[in-house]
Amino acid sequence: MITKPPLPPRRDLPAGRLAQRKKHLLTEIAREEGLLARSPRLASLRSARFMRRRAAAPALAVAVAAVVVAVLLVSPWEGSPSLTERARAAIGSEPVLHVVTEQPGSLLGPLVDIETGKIVPQTRQTEVWFDEDRALKKTVDRLDGVLLDEVLETPQGGFTQGGPLITCAWIAAHPIEATKLRVSCTENMENGTTPRQIPEAPPTLDARLAGFVDHYRSALDSGQAEEIGRDTIGGRSVIWLRFTWASPTAKDNTSSPANAQDVAVDASSYRPVRLRNADGS
Repeated sequence: MITKPPLPPRRDLPAGRLAQRKKHLLTEIAREEGLLARSPRLASLRSARFMRRRAAAPALAVAVAAVVVAVLLVSPWEGSPSLTERARAAIGSEPVLHVVTEQPGSLLGPLVDIETGKIVPQTRQTEVWFDEDRALKKTVDRLDGVLLDEVLETPQGGFTQGGPLITCAWIAAHPIEATKLRVSCTENMENGTTPRQIPEAPPTLDARLAGFVDHYRSALDSGQAEEIGRDTIGGRSVIWLRFTWASPTAKDNTSSPANAQDVAVDASSYRPVRLRNADGS
């Protein structure tokens, strides 16, 4: 009988040791069903153009939990920290960002109950681990808790459940296979026959989400975030915070009127659980 080797144990990160954080990230990514160890197959390859369209799609309809994946080593509170101090500590400053977004969605159109004729609501969830410094990104998509897709992007290439992720670097290294699959990064769809090595484009985070993280942290650091109310979301008590920032105009170095967003943080953990524009949208 063949047995699988045990997964490496989860370990907390010693503060201030970047090398240990990097090893921890690779361990956390690798332990998720051993994605890197799977034999590549060409069963569900996708084109570079398709992946670019997917990356550009809006992924922030309802944002839930923008937090770091590493265990936060926060000292016990001394005195009475402010709300913004607690919210800032909950986000942390570790190199790996862990984000879960949820929005109404379906796979092949609305799901309809045959007996009643009513549409059955479904939830599309996307979970992302992102380390910009190491150019590592893992994305897991689920529909009502059922796994749809899992993608790992690294400087050595991308991997999916069905095989390698088709990128321009992969096409350059596998021109004949790419031609058979009818994928290309050139307008004339010609890949040639000689393999070439070009760098993988680094993975990116959705622009709106990346902007939220940067502006939210800055607002908490400067004390500009303010409490605007309390609420209950999904049975969870939350505190609404509002933060603003100025956007530079395209024509000069002046700033346009301030933008504003509201974020609901858990009343116990102070981690963000929902994001909306200040106008409620």
